[in-house]
Amino acid sequence: MNHAESEEFYKHLLGLIEPILPGYQKEGKSVLTIAVGCTGGQHRSVAFAQRLADDLAKAWPVNASHRDKNRRKETVNRS
Repeated sequence: MNHAESEEFYKHLLGLIEPILPGYQKEGKSVLTIAVGCTGGQHRSVAFAQRLADDLAKAWPVNASHRDKNRRKETVNRS
């Protein structure tokens, strides 16, 4: 992430997610799904989601899946 806006957004998002994780664990919940998307789903969102997964994995079990990473561009852009 090279843009200041992206970095600021990331810090806010991480700040929203981290405090709720102990509550999820306390309630016995074992799954929290976080989806990140962008226009193509192959570059920015993948980097953003992976960074989030890496940071959360420092304290929590994480399973990151990048659904659109290897999709062809024509398929991703269809509506």
